[in-house]
Amino acid sequence: MTACDTLRWMLRAAAAALLFSAPGVARAIDLSVESSAPGPRTVGVELVTSDGRTLRFPDDLAGEGTLLLSFTLTGCLAQCPPSDAIMDAVARKARTEGLEGITLATLTLNPLDDTPERLQAERARYLDPSRIFLTGHPADVFAVLDGLAMRPSSGEDHSVRFVRWAPGDREPSIRDGFVEPQELLDWVRSPP
Repeated sequence: MTACDTLRWMLRAAAAALLFSAPGVARAIDLSVESSAPGPRTVGVELVTSDGRTLRFPDDLAGEGTLLLSFTLTGCLAQCPPSDAIMDAVARKARTEGLEGITLATLTLNPLDDTPERLQAERARYLDPSRIFLTGHPADVFAVLDGLAMRPSSGEDHSVRFVRWAPGDREPSIRDGFVEPQELLDWVRSPP
């Protein structure tokens, strides 16, 4: 089963859950997503921060600097806490070294449950304040995940991935698995 097949299955399941969960309560949401090659589909997609701001991915996040992106979902107890600890350590090291122009962001893998309020309550308020936590309309988040070849998830079964989007990069660079914070920071600083 490809990532696109998994995504389509999740969208159908979510739509069915919304339709049949509580009569009169369900609301219509456009959950359509087009499949595409990694990279281009992610550009210009609007996402929402845990404090309610709308940002265009990746431009409003990286600007002229480098974006380091990780992934999370609320309720995750296995992969997400170590990944969050790595991102927090990178944030501290970047501050200590006086590095500017690096944006640290974390995107949900489950936009159906991870609202801005939930990300704020369960992730952002406990972690480094310089980090940006992202969610948004499910179709928009799923488009970014698809463009970065990252599977959506609603449970513990997900990959650990870090994405670097730097000036001069023709497409994002990807590192899979847990990475030492210093190694990750060196990778972020390295030329494309």
